[in-house]
Amino acid sequence: MTPERIEREREAFERFLFKKFELDYDDLEMRDVYFRRRKNGEYLNDTFTEKFDIWLARAAQSEWISVEERLPEAHDDILVYTCDGDIYPILAICRDITWIGISGATHWQPLPAPPTTNPAA
Repeated sequence: MTPERIEREREAFERFLFKKFELDYDDLEMRDVYFRRRKNGEYLNDTFTEKFDIWLARAAQSEWISVEERLPEAHDDILVYTCDGDIYPILAICRDITWIGISGATHWQPLPAPPTTNPAA
């Protein structure tokens, strides 16, 4: 996810919380109180940091990329969305529009990371 997208998601996240708590998001002083951050960008409030991480994970899962914007790298495992509303998991063969092998592809996204397993569990 690009830094610009992360900042857009951060603003949406903060607006959501302000609306939930019935606060005025345009009150800059109040925003500074609620959303103070460390130098690394994490919120001082650990609960907000955890919730924002979850927010970003949800946003990343819904990050469809137009085939007109860019194509995946060759040999990437991806999901393809077609103009008929179908979704297919495929392996991108090459770096041009023929990579798909599925007609009517309009968008794609990388497959999410597989779940991590705890062998000790």
